[in-house]
Amino acid sequence: EACSEWSVYLSDVTGNNSTIYRADLDHDNETAALTALKSVDYPVHLAFNETNGLLYLVNSQNGAFQTLVPQVDGALGVVTPLSTPTSNAVAAVFNHEGKLLIGSQNGNKIYNVDASTGARSFFADADVSGGDIAFDADQNLYLATRNNGRLKLVTPGSDNMTVGYVPNLVTGMALLEDGNFIASVNGNTSLITRTTGGDDAGLNYALSLDGAPFTLANGDMASGCSTFTPDPSIQNECYGFEALVYEPGTGNIPAIRMDATESLGAPERDNTNGALNFVSLGFGGTLIIGLEEPGIALPGVNDLEVVETTWNNKTCQNYEERADVYVSQQMVSDASEIDDAQFVYVGQSCTNGAEFDVFEETGFTYFNLVKIVDASPVVGNRDGYDVDGIVTLNGCETLTFEIPGDCYATEVVEYIEGTQLNGNALFNDRIDPEKALGAPARTDVNEFVTLGYGGSVTFTFSGIVPNLSGDDIEVVETSFGNAIGCETYPEYADVYVSNDGVDFHFAKTVCKSDPFVDISDAGPFPFITHVQIVNNDELSTTFDSYDLDGVVALHNCSEEELSDEGVIGGTPGNDQVQINLEVYPNPSNGNGPINVEFVSDKEQLLTVEVIDMSGRTVQGLFNQVANAGQLYRLDFNGSSLPNGVYITKLTSNSEMTIKKVMIAR
Repeated sequence: EACSEWSVYLSDVTGNNSTIYRADLDHDNETAALTALKSVDYPVHLAFNETNGLLYLVNSQNGAFQTLVPQVDGALGVVTPLSTPTSNAVAAVFNHEGKLLIGSQNGNKIYNVDASTGARSFFADADVSGGDIAFDADQNLYLATRNNGRLKLVTPGSDNMTVGYVPNLVTGMALLEDGNFIASVNGNTSLITRTTGGDDAGLNYALSLDGAPFTLANGDMASGCSTFTPDPSIQNECYGFEALVYEPGTGNIPAIRMDATESLGAPERDNTNGALNFVSLGFGGTLIIGLEEPGIALPGVNDLEVVETTWNNKTCQNYEERADVYVSQQMVSDASEIDDAQFVYVGQSCTNGAEFDVFEETGFTYFNLVKIVDASPVVGNRDGYDVDGIVTLNGCETLTFEIPGDCYATEVVEYIEGTQLNGNALFNDRIDPEKALGAPARTDVNEFVTLGYGGSVTFTFSGIVPNLSGDDIEVVETSFGNAIGCETYPEYADVYVSNDGVDFHFAKTVCKSDPFVDISDAGPFPFITHVQIVNNDELSTTFDSYDLDGVVALHNCSEEELSDEGVIGGTPGNDQVQINLEVYPNPSNGNGPINVEFVSDKEQLLTVEVIDMSGRTVQGLFNQVANAGQLYRLDFNGSSLPNGVYITKLTSNSEMTIKKVMIAR
């Protein structure tokens, strides 16, 4: 059957930098117009998977690969390392069974790679020397090699037969829809064509980029039928990264079903009889899964999917297996740091899984942990809920943390003037809310704002107020000589907090002798940005009610207190982000360097450091003025660090960006 959209792709490599292009071929005019899709900072060799419509970018340095949605600035997938690293990986193609073949100059071998796990096995000996590998329309594998410019037919277990010739500086080769091959050659300004016999197929496609002639460097080619239309939202999905807690419950759980890592990565969604792509919880069992990057929660759509495996596609009606699902914004390195009280229930899943609207159920804009607790009826010889995996339906994103706000409230967002107890207007010298900004006067002079009955005032701190251990806020009240205040001069106010300035949550009722507030009493929020003080009209009995002297963000008053508490909270998708930060390989086996790369949109002083999950700096990497637009590549050696999750923290004068990296030997 003819393909309605045959696509040709090209990677052009200079040093360790690669740009991936789509080549739009005009057969009549013999031109190839290039459209840049993505640039990455490693030498790329390409393979196109017709099954899922994705490009696979193979790093020639070690054979690790990641996917790319083939559109302008398409989404990049996570890096998948090979089970055995493969250097000089200079050729790649997908076979017709969906396996990724990678050719390496080291040892002149082609390997068969499982694209979901990175497991590598031997496929064939081949004269791999630059060039590329490609299948013809009859599923025969060909090799274009720089070794004397040969085109060879690859047959596993036999000598590769030379069938024709290609230019000595061939860099890539791919199949065309008409059955011929198209190839790239270092230094050429055109793509050439060859028959499967190595003869000139008669077409040379002049290359152009933005209307200007284009000269090839090194690189690779890939092609295929693009009948699969990638859904960008699906390609941005993220999956479980680490199984932090697995506490199996009761029931008949075979040992082979007790591997919690089966819940990590992309769900296999295989419900065929005998498939073992899940972990069984058992009756009452618990599984807590951590994400590599926070999952995004958006209003009006589902944000989280929990995928369950039940053989033969049984349904909840005829084979009931249930689980309660919770999420949390906690950032932890191991199970000992998990606070169970900070999980919020989002709903229940039954056989074959379910989707959840995290934003609607919790108000969270992101989440880091997912807890799944079996709630199945105890029936016969079953093993409870079977978790295949979790999916963040709206993707995941690096957290960008705003620098902590000032020690005191810095801006009045809203002041609603109340009245005296008798309904009369408040005194004019007591209705200026800006008197409550900055450091409280803590005297009985007229340096406060009166709320009045029915009154309130809302403040921000020009940044975040972290929710750390103990009390986080002090609300200071003036009562003119009444030292105790609450008992002898009843003036009370209700305190509400918010992390977005829209949704406010009640935290505590305060008075002069009881002024301290713990954000945790309002909910499991890692930080807040707004505080709202509302007069309590029922408890207050004085003539003009609560007089607000100021609001203190306790932890923001001392940098030492902040550093002792470790990393503080933040929101993904901040519009002020000006720094792109990447960390790889991730996870790392700890034996080689971990690479840290960043680009700043403007010239500014930046620091980069690696910290552990307790906030302690384990290595400083950068502390100087960064040039605008320049790629900085740093590395640190994790060989002396214990297994666990670490944070690469990049700080400017206005914000903080982090990336989590796992060391797992």
